[in-house]
Amino acid sequence: LGTGIKKPKNIEYRTAQLFKKSLFAKTDIKYGTKITEDMLTVKGPALGIQPKFKDIIIGRKSTKNILKDHPITWEDI
Repeated sequence: LGTGIKKPKNIEYRTAQLFKKSLFAKTDIKYGTKITEDMLTVKGPALGIQPKFKDIIIGRKSTKNILKDHPITWEDI
């Protein structure tokens, strides 16, 4: 019975997001600052960019001030 396609239900997806990790600012990052690896850390929950994209983030400039311990989003770089 059923479609044979396995996928998570909406409630399962939301729960999974809580346990994933994302990139957070380790220090305050000012507008226009070139982002280095020392400025980044990985924490949960997944509110920002996934850690697998860290190499893409490093070397880019911030488009706004990012406070310490805040998630880094694509709009921030």
